[in-house]
Amino acid sequence: MFYYMLLSGEYTTGLDIERIEEYIEIQYHTNLANDKKSWKVNTEHWPDNLRCKNSSSDKPKLFLVCNPITKPYSINKELQNIVSDTKIILLYTDLRTHLRMSHNKQAYWFYWLNKLNNHKFNRLTKKAFIRIILNSGVWWKNQLSDPELPKINKIFPELEAINLRDLIQNYPKNEKQQWLIDRWLSLHTKKELRHLL
Repeated sequence: MFYYMLLSGEYTTGLDIERIEEYIEIQYHTNLANDKKSWKVNTEHWPDNLRCKNSSSDKPKLFLVCNPITKPYSINKELQNIVSDTKIILLYTDLRTHLRMSHNKQAYWFYWLNKLNNHKFNRLTKKAFIRIILNSGVWWKNQLSDPELPKINKIFPELEAINLRDLIQNYPKNEKQQWLIDRWLSLHTKKELRHLL
């Protein structure tokens, strides 16, 4: 979503705008299609939100906060330090799609499962762990979702929630934005694509 919005040409951010396509090629390189576990360790270019906040620009400023209620990206800490009058956009998906993508990329829940399972007294099987997550899912925006989403919405009741599937399928796209979506989709498995498309 972050790169999608930047490729509209309508925003500025705490990254070199002239290099956005280069950052995308590095972060979403074609080898990821065959090496899912590299998603978590791959090079990501994070904007300097505070530098962006303090800079002057004639364009709206775009900030990125990922997994906003987990440490160290605590929603209260990150966003309070950015601006108080920012439009908050939350990108989300249904819980099963989220689980499938997180599992394949060893990200989010599965990143923490691997850390937890490094302690010999706290081992959980993936099947049991997935069942825990599914059982903790909540109905939000008419679909089973990450249990954290209503918490975010409670903190920011005016947020605009955008479903990942809608972004991919229905949002208008210029040529660069379509290139990004096509590239990103090309890195996913058939099972993931069945959820996304």
